[in-house]
Amino acid sequence: MVKPSAVPDNASGPNFCQLVMDISTNEETKVRSQLHKSFKAVKNCLSTWKEALAACQQPLYQVENLCEQHQCCSDANIEQSGIIKPFPDIKMRLLHKIDVELEEQLSRINVEMKKLDNCCERIGKHCHYSMKSYQENSPYIPLDKVLEQTPTCPAISDMLEWLQQIERLVFQQYHCKKYLLEMFSPKNKDGTENLKNTWSLGDQELINTVEEYLSYTSFFLEEKIT
Repeated sequence: MVKPSAVPDNASGPNFCQLVMDISTNEETKVRSQLHKSFKAVKNCLSTWKEALAACQQPLYQVENLCEQHQCCSDANIEQSGIIKPFPDIKMRLLHKIDVELEEQLSRINVEMKKLDNCCERIGKHCHYSMKSYQENSPYIPLDKVLEQTPTCPAISDMLEWLQQIERLVFQQYHCKKYLLEMFSPKNKDGTENLKNTWSLGDQELINTVEEYLSYTSFFLEEKIT
């Protein structure tokens, strides 16, 4: 922990007390200023996050349909039908066509995944910046100021906790989706089912949690902190 410099001989004077109060106020302002920036970033990221999730819905629906077509085509014994004798490679060509369309839809999803990744990285950095600011300045901030809250401004301790919670949920949701895409294959029925059934799990919890914390900081974010 950082320790304050040595106390001067005239430390008991009113001027020194005022100096200590000024230092405390300045260091508290630094922490609140960084928290202000961090929650502004979270607010912007939430908007991007929701837009990216919405943009994934249509290609995910297409992927589901194409996987069903791929499975039906793979299981069909059309080689035994006399109708396709003039087209012996029809099954292979159909599967190739489906695979190409699948790649197109997955590419659309990956474009949105990059946006989610950027949000995840940005929130992680801001959580780190806020924690670092607090650790550097906390030796000069009285504990009651760290815990103090007003009708318009949450406590520093609460905001730090909320940022960590948001970072954890965002990291969890992004990497869960990334894993589902990595495990996906139209030939792997389990991977296809997991993508279909697991993709959206936890999304609403994340959005609700972030929106709740942003509502607590709404007046704080309207303040101008220098």
